[in-house]
Amino acid sequence: LPGMSSGYVPPLAPQHPAAIDPGFNVQGAPDVSAANALNELSRLPPPISGEAMMLAIKRGVGDLDGKSTTSELQMFKDFAKKNADKLSPEAHTCVGIYEKYAQAAGSGGIPQAEFGKMLGEMKNVRDASMYHALGALSSQQGPITGAQMGDALIRGLSDHDGKATTTELDQVKQWAKDNESKLSPAAKMAVRIYVDFASKAGQSGAPGLTSAEMGTLRRRLQGAALADDLQ
Repeated sequence: LPGMSSGYVPPLAPQHPAAIDPGFNVQGAPDVSAANALNELSRLPPPISGEAMMLAIKRGVGDLDGKSTTSELQMFKDFAKKNADKLSPEAHTCVGIYEKYAQAAGSGGIPQAEFGKMLGEMKNVRDASMYHALGALSSQQGPITGAQMGDALIRGLSDHDGKATTTELDQVKQWAKDNESKLSPAAKMAVRIYVDFASKAGQSGAPGLTSAEMGTLRRRLQGAALADDLQ
């Protein structure tokens, strides 16, 4: 993004009347910088993009005041939970990346070097196929069936872009966490199958899944879809 290295943070976007619940009262919020960043984010038209969320995290957490793993993290998590259906999967993934770095850092806050790595990882959160596949499910009131979840996963992975064990995996995990109440038992099973499958493949250093692995995953997801019929 232009100006990142110099510390300049460009405007998020033209502002609109608030269509998203910021999830907190700005006055008296636990952290002023995070409150201001989320208040500005709440004035963007949904769906909130990953880039917009990344910039909000940079604004709200970049003061390195030692609260990045406590009050600031909780504020961003609360915002994402209350506005789950208004955030893009990429935005949810950025929140998940933030949480991952915060948990690794402990109570002392995210060190500046790690903060830079975190922003770099967020900048790479761009996967249109999984974005659209999960976005279609997000618009449903629920319950999301195992068959629907399995179909969405296969559609999202079908671009064979080598992200099945990295970016796409992070997107799915964060999306499933934010939409847990909408998922049927079979849909949750489908998510677990993919997460376990991709995590094991990733441990070997593979960024994606081979055609043979995709075939095996597809069959397992089809099996999970049958669980809805047994409820």
